[in-house]
Amino acid sequence: MLRRDANGDETPIGDLLEMGARAAKAGNKEVARAIYLQVLERDRRNERALLALAMLAENTRQRKHYLQVLLKYNPEHVRARQYLERLEKAEQERAFIEDKLVSYGLIVAIVGAIILLLVIGTVLLLR
Repeated sequence: MLRRDANGDETPIGDLLEMGARAAKAGNKEVARAIYLQVLERDRRNERALLALAMLAENTRQRKHYLQVLLKYNPEHVRARQYLERLEKAEQERAFIEDKLVSYGLIVAIVGAIILLLVIGTVLLLR
């Protein structure tokens, strides 16, 4: 539902953006998100609202979505491009680390199995 002032008129987009910024600054992320979504209902290309929603998103998927939408409307938006590049780089690094951890986990498991077999073999030989 769109916000209206005391006269029943729609709150100007500029005022909504300021309200969203104040809510975000106060730590009221849910309220801020709701306000910025109201801005997008009236102006789906609003760069301030899209960037703010990216910053307030609950997860990387949502952050990337808002940044990609913003960049679709304005491919030259420097902050959005930089932020998206950082998110994508972090995802690549996380995937690389997870892959390495799996590899190292397998190596540790194999070495552990070899040690166990050596211990069992030694025990059987000493009997």
